[in-house]
Amino acid sequence: MKTSALSATLLLALAACGDDGSPGPVGASGQPGFAALTTVSAEAAGSHCASGGTRIDAGLDTNADRVLDTSEVTSTQYLCHGSTAPAVASGLVRLATEATGTHCPNGGSRVEAGIDTNGNGVLDTTEVVTTAYVCQGTAGTTGPVGPTGPVGAVGPNSLTSIVAEAAGANCGRGGQKVTSGRDMNTNGVLDTTEVTATAYLCHGAPGASLGWVGVAGAAVQAQANTGYVLGNAAQVTLTLPPSASLRPGDVVRVSGNGAGGWRIAQNAGQSIVTRGLPPRTSSGFVSWTPASAVSAYWRGIDASADGMRLVAAHGAGLGFPVSQVHTSTDAGLTWTASGTARNWSAVASSADGQRLVAAPENTGELHLSTDGGTTWTPTGIPEYWRAVTVSADGARIVAAGYGYGIVYSTDGGATWAQSDAPAFGWTRMAASRDNMTLVAVGFGGVYRSVDGGVTWLTTPMSSPSQWNGAAVSADGSRMVVSGFYTGANVHVSTDAGHQQALAVVRRRDGPDAVGGGHDRPGLAGVDGVFESPDGGTTWSQRRPAGAWRSATVSADGTFAIACTNTCERSVDGRTTPGTAGALTGGAYDAIDLQYLGNGLFKPTGFNTVSSGFTAQ
Repeated sequence: MKTSALSATLLLALAACGDDGSPGPVGASGQPGFAALTTVSAEAAGSHCASGGTRIDAGLDTNADRVLDTSEVTSTQYLCHGSTAPAVASGLVRLATEATGTHCPNGGSRVEAGIDTNGNGVLDTTEVVTTAYVCQGTAGTTGPVGPTGPVGAVGPNSLTSIVAEAAGANCGRGGQKVTSGRDMNTNGVLDTTEVTATAYLCHGAPGASLGWVGVAGAAVQAQANTGYVLGNAAQVTLTLPPSASLRPGDVVRVSGNGAGGWRIAQNAGQSIVTRGLPPRTSSGFVSWTPASAVSAYWRGIDASADGMRLVAAHGAGLGFPVSQVHTSTDAGLTWTASGTARNWSAVASSADGQRLVAAPENTGELHLSTDGGTTWTPTGIPEYWRAVTVSADGARIVAAGYGYGIVYSTDGGATWAQSDAPAFGWTRMAASRDNMTLVAVGFGGVYRSVDGGVTWLTTPMSSPSQWNGAAVSADGSRMVVSGFYTGANVHVSTDAGHQQALAVVRRRDGPDAVGGGHDRPGLAGVDGVFESPDGGTTWSQRRPAGAWRSATVSADGTFAIACTNTCERSVDGRTTPGTAGALTGGAYDAIDLQYLGNGLFKPTGFNTVSSGFTAQ
């Protein structure tokens, strides 16, 4: 079994209890029993554990200093590592005191576990993956002091057991199961019937066991968790492993050792994040290419956080008939139609692209998908829908109808409630990552919500009365709205819609939609597609005038797509998705790539002696 090294010592005070005897004459107070203590520490490789592991010492605190001294240790156990190759990232555990509160009404301990992704040997707050709590029981009411009787028999001790947990429902990749309770039958073993508390310390994703392979030829097919030294005098092409053979966290390393340098080739649907790599000359969404969606009256589009999964919908108009919802798993290279053909008006996606919502315009039901658009289920709420938003986890959904009002769900669409929003002609809506801060616009003004769409507040933005564009930053602090007709202005709020921050930042002739909703919004309208790299303060035109109706930007601001009767996409900080994309480096340049899922790789380290890397 491969286990994670524990970086902290766990101290558990285990009280011993006695029972009162029959009343006797008043005597001196009896002495409290000794507390049982346990410490868990790392065991270096040696005679006890050939590959190192964990040492568990136990004993009674005879000097009552609440520390298990060496002389007090009466039993020692070892949990040894198996012989395994070095891991790219180690699993770490951190123990801290949990104050009295929601998690532990009487206080206790907090056990946090995660992966040491930055390799500093410390479990940072941002690296915590799982959290468990070991809580103290409720203190009993102190009764009156009675006469001291004879010393009672020693009560049962508290015991703790730590055993391996196989991969399964409790720990997806295995780990350790920690149980505790009182030894009621005094047999010195924590029996199943005596367990009163259970916690799990789970392994993170397994570290990549990297071996190095020397390549003398001009091409090589890469395998997961392998490093390659490319030594040909000509440029060597290394093709990434197919996505189907990879798991998130898998690593490919490339090190140049030949004058020709190297080229990393991609498979269908794959892309490499290049933001942060030298020479760092990214200037925004300058280059655009057609996305191979069918020609249609596209009215709504949204993306997963990484921009690889897309959902788009079009309605009937301009001679186009009704159609199904379209989805893509390769950033718009290929598309699949699913569901029922309707006059769709809006779509929304969760961060992973699996939980989707599609809104029909002509008195149809909202439709939900939990499998990335493969299947769809109607919600049973028919209305004239125009806008919809989904939280990153897919749990919170808010939908607005034209002349109807706004409804919300906190359980992924299983149940719905009506908000206090007026029955305006709502046209657009946008939300923060958690779907708690929202802005809704339409024929009646601009409204905002800070409680997930339950209640709505007015804003000073009532003129013009016809609004049709909205975006909200990921943290909800910044909002962008736009008017509907020629001469309308674009407005930005830097404090979630309060009056003092509203300001006109740029005059646009009839913008139709503000897309993105993160910290790098895009503006699509009849006079072109515009991008703001600073949350709406300044704007740059990226596409010429046209009937642009919808746009969206990935969470990291490296991918954008905008639609008229066709859709176009642009990358900023990643390679072109698919076989047309590649990353090249010069002689003696090196890079580590980690697989994130959905065909996306990101650099976790690099070294360059040339002018930098080139993305295609």
